[in-house]
Amino acid sequence: SIRAHQSSDLVIHLMVFDPFWFHTKTQVLGIKKTGPFRCKFLMESVLNLRTNLNRLNSQLIIRFGESARIIASIAAQHHATKIF
Repeated sequence: SIRAHQSSDLVIHLMVFDPFWFHTKTQVLGIKKTGPFRCKFLMESVLNLRTNLNRLNSQLIIRFGESARIIASIAAQHHATKIF
């Protein structure tokens, strides 16, 4: 986010694909939260973001797994003091 860049010396861009969004159904309709079209759109968007960040000499870290665990791990690994 812009706020992150304005208030920090270093920003780590992270995208976590959490199984929760791909293996869970909605409570009301009982349909998958993320179907094939949304998955395709999401992948294209994330790859586009990665390309654009690379053009700005930055990178996007992409991980697959439980969001809370991965975010905490990356934050600890980089001694992050803020998460946006």
